[in-house]
Amino acid sequence: MKKLLLVIAMTQLMVSCSDDTSETKKEEETNSGKYYVVGSKYDRNSENNYSWLAAIWVDGVPTVLSNEGLSEANAVAIYNNDIYVAGTQSLSNGNDVLKLWKNNAAESLTDGKYRVEARDLAVSEGNVYIAGNEYKGSLNTSIATVWKNGQAIHLSDEISEVNAICLYNNDVYAAGYKEIDGKKTAIIWKIGKEETILYSGDDDFESIATDIYVDDKGVFASGNIRNSTKSTAMLWKNTIGTALSDVENYSQANALFVNGSDVYVCGTDINTRVYTFIGKVWKNGNLIKEISGYNSLNINIADNKIYIASFGLDGNDINSEHKVFESGLDNLNFTEKYKFTNDKINAVLVK
Repeated sequence: MKKLLLVIAMTQLMVSCSDDTSETKKEEETNSGKYYVVGSKYDRNSENNYSWLAAIWVDGVPTVLSNEGLSEANAVAIYNNDIYVAGTQSLSNGNDVLKLWKNNAAESLTDGKYRVEARDLAVSEGNVYIAGNEYKGSLNTSIATVWKNGQAIHLSDEISEVNAICLYNNDVYAAGYKEIDGKKTAIIWKIGKEETILYSGDDDFESIATDIYVDDKGVFASGNIRNSTKSTAMLWKNTIGTALSDVENYSQANALFVNGSDVYVCGTDINTRVYTFIGKVWKNGNLIKEISGYNSLNINIADNKIYIASFGLDGNDINSEHKVFESGLDNLNFTEKYKFTNDKINAVLVK
């Protein structure tokens, strides 16, 4: 998720994942029908120079969260009517500061000594969890990290990355990869307790987990297995993998959303020769929709509608263009809801 991913917390039982639609009635009434999109707006910074600036769009109206240098917003969550956004602020020395914005007010969570990334966000019972990566050491390699209320928890001593986080029954789960014998290997971490390898098959293939959801039915993860020439989009349930795409194509699964008993995954086929996209939506392992020309990055379902945050090329096939597509769950007729000309988006949440 880059991705970001989107998190809501239930009352009393701690359940918070990128595809949890539960909320209190009061919150539903307050936020009903609102679109929350996070990313970067291309605008003038505090020095009057054009730059990418972390931003949130509410029903299409942007608010710049930081106008200092270069910044990015990667994930959004709503908890007790407060809006949380996680991202980064780049520094002139090449490092970053991990940022948390609560109702647009900024807090710095790291000191800028290292490069950091924010990939996902979860909020529950007054605790804020940000999943991301810290680059440190002589080789400046990535270490999968979860920051709980600003305190770093390293998930591995090996080269690793985390892409998503999920809270369930007082446990914190994270999904990503770590290098095992020099090869990227998809991992689910149950933080402080155990880690689970999702795929470690053929020697020339590596694997990455991109998103995670946990409930009483099990642990679901999206991801990819790939080598230098091909990539297969994957869905895992309790470590049992299902290939979503043809093994001869270059496909990837970017995010998932569990809606009742149905598991939706969004991703893309990539033509690596000319770098064009065909967005994909899978339901329970079966392809149900394609969105030609767009890479489907993030998925959210609310009020019997499905929302996809995507990017592709504009009508002239020259410039990158980000959009949110909307469709009914039954008709699957995706139409453009919002277009972000010259701006970049990473995640969408609808409440």
